[in-house]
Amino acid sequence: MGRPLNKKHFGTGAGNDLKIRAKIGNNAEGVGQIVRQRGSKRFEVKVGANTGVCTLVDKAAGTLLAGEMTLSTRNTTPTVKRVVKISGHTVTHGDGTSAAWDFAAATAGKVEMEEEADTFSNPVTPVITITTQPTNKVVTAPATATFTVVASVAPTATLTYQWKKNGTNISGATSASYTTPATAQGDTGTFTVVVSSAGATSVTSTGATLTAN
Repeated sequence: MGRPLNKKHFGTGAGNDLKIRAKIGNNAEGVGQIVRQRGSKRFEVKVGANTGVCTLVDKAAGTLLAGEMTLSTRNTTPTVKRVVKISGHTVTHGDGTSAAWDFAAATAGKVEMEEEADTFSNPVTPVITITTQPTNKVVTAPATATFTVVASVAPTATLTYQWKKNGTNISGATSASYTTPATAQGDTGTFTVVVSSAGATSVTSTGATLTAN
């Protein structure tokens, strides 16, 4: 099973226990601790009064099946990833990447591994970045125009969108792209989109103009 974990990480030690999320049998999914290592992917864990053997999986909180557990890391980006294998001081993530780990804050050479459910002792505020801004459109009426934005958020989370015309929300325009109705000659306007994510500061795109000839 590779190098075993140091036993000081098991149970409820003073700040050095690995907090995992697991579903033991038909019991509710919850946060607990490792009791014993059974392999690089399998561990005996305890959640509340329940104990059982669970396997590391790359799944979101609330979606675990019986006998599954999760444990997460984050790097300096910060990007949160779930662990699918632990061998001593090295973890393998669900995307196949490997890294050295510690309980301290992430560094250039190590990821931080601590409390499960993607919450850490020093939480990171999500940051939204717009990588591709909407661009100006010139169309010949009655053609339509499509405006598109490309954005990301770190740590990875769900993004929401709200398009505006001349500063006013457009009803139902809540996707990364917005297509106007058929234009009329002389139609003009400035289109922007507000990109949001839970816990992050919303970001507004630059304005893109529409000109219909």
